[in-house]
Amino acid sequence: MTDPDNSPSADTRPSPARPAVTIRPLHQQSPHRTPKVSMAAWAGSVVVLLAIAAIMVVNLTEIRSALEASIARDNPDYSATDISDAVTVVLICSGAAAVLLLLFTLLTVQLLSARKSSARIVGAVVGVLGIAAGLGFRSLVSGADDVSAVLGWGPFLYCALVAVAAITGPRR
Repeated sequence: MTDPDNSPSADTRPSPARPAVTIRPLHQQSPHRTPKVSMAAWAGSVVVLLAIAAIMVVNLTEIRSALEASIARDNPDYSATDISDAVTVVLICSGAAAVLLLLFTLLTVQLLSARKSSARIVGAVVGVLGIAAGLGFRSLVSGADDVSAVLGWGPFLYCALVAVAAITGPRR
């Protein structure tokens, strides 16, 4: 049963004034910005990698014959089949390494743009692998420098861009 004196409409009082509430963080947050130099260097390394790959695809027969001639000149006792197989292995491994480096670079850029803490470690690992692959590729195709000048300076430019990208990555 309800008491008529406690009815909700009988006693309407104004609600009290609410105090102003401010919420402040306990510590200052540092602004997380995507490193622009690092992102530009990663993008440049992708462009150089794709340019080298395009040169390789367009001039594949000339590069293949130049590499075969270089190996035959350095090793006259090797058979033509062995030389052809070696060049095939070099070209396939170079293409596979380029695809993997491209994928790892895209992963690094994605981690950088998402401001993940693992971007620094992944960027350093991709940087070391990219530099090693660039220098290895340069030494493997050194016999085909006369086909395209890009095969001479392209790997060095790629290595320099990857080094800049890895070094200028995010800091704590």
